[in-house]
Amino acid sequence: EEGTLAIEIRLPEGRVADLQPGAPLRFASHARPESPAHSAILRIDPAASERQGKQVFIAEAPLPGDSEFLRPGMEGVAIIDAGERPNWWRATHGLIDAARLRFWID
Repeated sequence: EEGTLAIEIRLPEGRVADLQPGAPLRFASHARPESPAHSAILRIDPAASERQGKQVFIAEAPLPGDSEFLRPGMEGVAIIDAGERPNWWRATHGLIDAARLRFWID
């Protein structure tokens, strides 16, 4: 909707495949980290964009009504629930991906 504020989330290339619209998230602005807002991903751009020298995918989430203190351009941190993962996966996923890219492992 035009004129409505939304949360813009920059997703790293390596994490976009783990997420989909509807994934719940918690957003805390740098202005008020003690007041996190809860929302869900509405859409994820199908193509990467360059932001601050990095290739990222842009996801959008509606801004909850109780976040009237937020203004355009404010920044913060979003934590997105990508579903359950075993502890071994969380501990080794980054290392395995790096090895696959470095050594061309299938």
